[in-house]
Amino acid sequence: MNVGGNLDTIIELQFNWENLGDVGNVVTINVETNYGDGTVPYTAAEATKLMAFYDLVNPIIKEVYGPPSRNHIINIVNDVNSAGTNTYYNGPNQVSSSATNYLNGANDLDQPRLIIHELIHGYRDNVGLSSDSEWHYEPVLSGFEEGMAEGVALIVMNIFIDRYPNFFNGDEHKTHWNQANGMPFEWNYDFQNHSQVTTEDYWSSDQATGSHVVRYGLGATVMKKMYYEDSLIFIKFNTEYYNRLNADHTLLPTRALMVDIFKTIKTEVERTPMEDWLNDQRILDCSFGLGKKIFMLSYTSLGWQAFQHDNRIHFMETHQNGLEWNWGSTDQLGANEVDNGQLGVGHIN
Repeated sequence: MNVGGNLDTIIELQFNWENLGDVGNVVTINVETNYGDGTVPYTAAEATKLMAFYDLVNPIIKEVYGPPSRNHIINIVNDVNSAGTNTYYNGPNQVSSSATNYLNGANDLDQPRLIIHELIHGYRDNVGLSSDSEWHYEPVLSGFEEGMAEGVALIVMNIFIDRYPNFFNGDEHKTHWNQANGMPFEWNYDFQNHSQVTTEDYWSSDQATGSHVVRYGLGATVMKKMYYEDSLIFIKFNTEYYNRLNADHTLLPTRALMVDIFKTIKTEVERTPMEDWLNDQRILDCSFGLGKKIFMLSYTSLGWQAFQHDNRIHFMETHQNGLEWNWGSTDQLGANEVDNGQLGVGHIN
């Protein structure tokens, strides 16, 4: 403000709190055809193909997950760095994806489950669980945030297939997810629910050990276990979470808060008191253990026939920064281990 030729820097600002989680809140999706990130934008035809799916799946997400934290637009942007991936960024309210591989051989969307997963992150916008005091990403609560996003994505995908059986041309996506296609973590959950998956970060070894596959599968399954007992569990969780944020604007997500919310909305799971049950799920430990360990990867591979399994044993060490590489590593970034292929000591197909 310029007052009498002098710059007045004393300006009183007043911020009004926007209540989170109102029932009428909606996420509006826009596939960006005006710009791309380091590449050309989505074409009109690509946008139409994507929106045909988004328009049908977005209401199902709200049925299962409840209303978003606030009314906002999420832009879907063609990103040169996102080939094979999708990532939600809450700053620009953007999902970075890629037009280079968005269709499969049957002219179907190549990654519909991942599309849903990222949209679920977007429902929370800048009050996600895996955040620090400025809502920048911190992995400490990955088990809750990623587990919920993946679990709900699988549930929504199953509902979508039942509700719109002819939407996809091919058979690849016409399946009940988490039971096939590389993620059979319901029937073998108890076998995989071991301290080897304890971590603050699903990507602690990048993709070198394959541990991220197990962790996403177990994170999804632990959330689905609660959903099977109470189909409103995610709506109840988000309602309670938003209510607490509305009541205390300084509240930050912690594991203790997660446990307390779940205890408030449901007393027990699998006939076990909620807190005890949560503490028994290693993917929800929200910590990592330093030192040497043996990690065994075992899952149905995405790239092979369904009856074949990817089985590996890794001698792995967790370092101070949370990264996990081979025993005796002096390179915490893992470049030497990955380049030299020293992580896997056994690989049985």
